Amino acid sequence: MKKQQRFKKIRNAFVILTAALVLIYIGIEPYFQKRVGNTTVYELILFAVCLAVLVLVFVYNSKYGKLEERYEDLRLKCEDAGYYFTSREEKDIPSFLGTVEADLRYMGYKTEKDITVSDLPAELSAYKKNEFFYAVSTDRLERSDIIAYVDAVMNDVTVVNLKRKGECVILFVCNEGDGEALKLSKDIYRVSTSRNSRVVFTPAIAELETGRVYFPGNRISRAQKMIVNFVMNCDFPIKEEYIGKEKLSFQLEAEKELI
Repeated sequence: MKKQQRFKKIRNAFVILTAALVLIYIGIEPYFQKRVGNTTVYELILFAVCLAVLVLVFVYNSKYGKLEERYEDLRLKCEDAGYYFTSREEKDIPSFLGTVEADLRYMGYKTEKDITVSDLPAELSAYKKNEFFYAVSTDRLERSDIIAYVDAVMNDVTVVNLKRKGECVILFVCNEGDGEALKLSKDIYRVSTSRNSRVVFTPAIAELETGRVYFPGNRISRAQKMIVNFVMNCDFPIKEEYIGKEKLSFQLEAEKELI
């Protein structure tokens, strides 16, 4: 990670320096030509410098492109709050889901209760244009639950319902969330359906015993607003009183990778 960051700084420095040289040359070229006459040699040198920088950028992207994406994803996870709070007062799963479903219907979403998603039971689905919302419940949420339902919902949205773009929230309502499950609460899953279209799936965990909501809270998106509005029952942007002050253990561990 450190080597990649050093390489990135070198790449950025050369790109900025080359851009500055090109702009300077364009500005002084008429006067320079009057003084020295033929400027072909200098133009070839400048072209060679630009070509070398393009090669440097290509090498960086081919070697560190995926690592750069992982670094940015890791940085956002570490900067995010560990958890948020819901303003809903319902402490049992049926009542909580009932108020969520009522608010979705009020805002114009078409809802359906007690459904099956790729052979897995789910309590609720809702959609409006390119916004999709699924809710499932369990007493104790485990990592395997999230993995199974994310795959199931991906298949339901993109294969069964043939949706080619949009954002989807997958809400897990539980009384208690396992530590390994909470690690997945900051992940975002993207499915590219074509060159210019994709569906983004964002998990959210509502832990009713603590009133906490776990999700990628610092990534501005329609899914984030759906979670804030329907799960937290709050206005957007999120007020300080609904933002947890503690980091999750995996966030603290991940911060070490960024140093």
